[in-house]
Amino acid sequence: MEVDLFGQVNVDCLNGRLIAGVGGLPAFAAGAQMSPGGRSIIVLPASGGQGRVSRIICSAQSQSLIALPRHAADIVVTEYGVAQLRDRTVQQRARALLSIAAPEFREELGAQWRDVERRL
Repeated sequence: MEVDLFGQVNVDCLNGRLIAGVGGLPAFAAGAQMSPGGRSIIVLPASGGQGRVSRIICSAQSQSLIALPRHAADIVVTEYGVAQLRDRTVQQRARALLSIAAPEFREELGAQWRDVERRL
């Protein structure tokens, strides 16, 4: 459903509403990371709702259920590119994810991130 700029992955909730049951994503990601040379890769469209909402968000909402914590997503892919997250700082992760967000949301996401970053 969405990835926040920390690299947390929500696959269960949409607009605060549970739309999926318990799935195998955490086990799949762990298996990928444990295999020799393996990487956990998340692929999603950069926007949803016919382009009205960004799937790359600043930070997960309190009503979201995080399926993958930030350390479990190594690579995130959208139609705008690939964000390498593994072994990156929080700031580097955010910049990489901003670069693959839908262009119409990047400016707003960047401003939201700067507000968050001041508090880190």
